Amino acid sequence: MSGYIQQEEQNFGQQVLLRTKSRGIWWSGKCCWCILGTAVYYCITYFVTALFALFRQGFQPGLSAQLHELLSHIDVSGIGNKNIFVILVLMPVILSTGLMLFQLLISSIFNPLVSMVVQTVILSVSGYFCTPFLPGNYLMLMRLSPVSGENIKWEYGISYGILLIAACLLTGKIYYSRKDLCGLNYKQNLPRRGK
Repeated sequence: MSGYIQQEEQNFGQQVLLRTKSRGIWWSGKCCWCILGTAVYYCITYFVTALFALFRQGFQPGLSAQLHELLSHIDVSGIGNKNIFVILVLMPVILSTGLMLFQLLISSIFNPLVSMVVQTVILSVSGYFCTPFLPGNYLMLMRLSPVSGENIKWEYGISYGILLIAACLLTGKIYYSRKDLCGLNYKQNLPRRGK
């Protein structure tokens, strides 16, 4: 998704912008496309996982504490069945959507390379520092408070994701309300003096 917004700005997206007559609606449409892409990705992933589980041993919702401890050496018995849906289904979708919109915003303001570097640094640093301020910690089951006892609570993760989504939507709307989108191709295609 990192190069998506700049390709839209320079090509077909300008036609859409002219038809919508609103930069805010145009930006919201780009964000909706990313949110939809994330939702479809997770739906396919969960569907295929449930299908394999159904054919393998019959579908049983919940985590197998014995199997999980054997494979990953993580004790998941502290996660109650009511939290499984939130931790394994809802929170990853919300955080992934927030991170994708953040990458889209950084790519809009700077360029795709900067957005990839920023996203990689954020997720890499999350692997080394267990702090509630880094979003990658909420995407690792072994870092969550019911498993590790750390201060990484799923409630914080969902709030973090929702705030990140809202901040990206608002910041992008403000940024695009001030950006000259229609003159972008015109300035790039002007002939140089002396030619």
